[in-house]
Amino acid sequence: MAKIYYLSAKDVAQILNVSLSTAYKVIKDGNKRLSDASYQTLPGRIPAPMLEKMYFGLNLSDGEGDDLHACV
Repeated sequence: MAKIYYLSAKDVAQILNVSLSTAYKVIKDGNKRLSDASYQTLPGRIPAPMLEKMYFGLNLSDGEGDDLHACV
């Protein structure tokens, strides 16, 4: 299966076991953080590493959690 980099609200809802409306709020919050840091964002999608960092405390750019990837 191909590795998914951007997650949709449906993916986020499934990973976090939350409603679809809550998943959209999570994506909006994550995209706001990225936008504030001068990154481009895609409405309705969030990069998997950002979600992992926000909710699981992983910082994949440091090599921590190399075995853990968002699988949907």
